[in-house]
Amino acid sequence: MNVRDLTGLETGQLTIGARAGSYLTDATWHATCRCGATLIVRSNHVLAGYVTTCGDVEKHPRQKRDVPGYNSAHRRLRRLRGSASAQQCVDGDDGHMARDWSYDGTDPDEIVYGPRSVRYSLDVERYVPRCRRHHVQHDIRERQAA
Repeated sequence: MNVRDLTGLETGQLTIGARAGSYLTDATWHATCRCGATLIVRSNHVLAGYVTTCGDVEKHPRQKRDVPGYNSAHRRLRRLRGSASAQQCVDGDDGHMARDWSYDGTDPDEIVYGPRSVRYSLDVERYVPRCRRHHVQHDIRERQAA
């Protein structure tokens, strides 16, 4: 098995040291946090960005965002407007029931999130019910237009 050498890699608050062994099919590494703590981390967790500190919440409290994230915005949407599956899809006249709330792309204050530039809104009125097929088609058209 080829193992990428992570020795010396700095990610978040961690510096990766020597190889520690294996866990299942993943290589493990010794790591040192800037706060001085040492731990063993898995390669895939480091490379995916899941592990960036030793995990001590007293030394590394989570940062609060100024703006609610994508998942928080969608939980709020479902709480205020209910499930989209209780409504018909707004696209097409084939009578499909909706599955998802889909951002309509009209909010001048929209938020662009993450490496894939996912767009969403905090305004719950900017969402319409769509079946999965129409939701995917809408998102593809929106990406192509951007």
